[in-house]
Amino acid sequence: MAKLSKEERSALAKKAAKSRWLANEFSSFKRATHYGEIHLGSKMIPCAVLEDGTRVITQTGFLRAMGKAGGAKNTIREGVEGFEKVPPFLRAHYLQPYISDELRQMAMPIAFTLPGSNVKAWGYRAELLPQVCTLYLQARDAGALLPAQLPLAESCDLLIRSLAHVGIIALIDEATGYQTARDQLGLQEILDKFIGKELAKWVRRFPAEFYERIFKLRNWKYDPNSTKRPVQMAQ
Repeated sequence: MAKLSKEERSALAKKAAKSRWLANEFSSFKRATHYGEIHLGSKMIPCAVLEDGTRVITQTGFLRAMGKAGGAKNTIREGVEGFEKVPPFLRAHYLQPYISDELRQMAMPIAFTLPGSNVKAWGYRAELLPQVCTLYLQARDAGALLPAQLPLAESCDLLIRSLAHVGIIALIDEATGYQTARDQLGLQEILDKFIGKELAKWVRRFPAEFYERIFKLRNWKYDPNSTKRPVQMAQ
């Protein structure tokens, strides 16, 4: 250590602190008592209920639900009080004016193990999903999104309306006690029907110029006489 420069010693100290922080994170895993999947159109969204009652959506599932491509790797950066994980859906600079301190705190991922095993996973609180979608819609309404980001906002818009549609039905079922009489997958079937109808409207929602621009950005071959769209545009 004595032979190292001040910068090298500082880098090693930060690396050691980061390792200790990660070790502490992985030692506090909660146990999931229930695990399943939500179907959002063609998307499969893994979710779980933890031993303390917290409902979570896995990191990959969270991104998939929003229609956001890419992996679920956390960015870990040094903060005022140690290290913090930065969710990929909150990194964009155009979102920063709309992110509250409360939302940042809620967006911290939760470590847990799957039921009946020691398989480790990361997830986000389920109630975070509609809040993040609302965030993207605020950015869209303020004109802060680029044209290539509008499909993501549309995905968030559909998700918000889908959750509201199913939510009011679930509340009535709970208030009347009907949740014990309905089919186990009753709410999923209602969600499937709603999303199916809404996705059918998407085909006519955007002008041809919008699709032509998206195809150009993705380096796809565009046929103005065809209404077929790549499956990635619905994800």
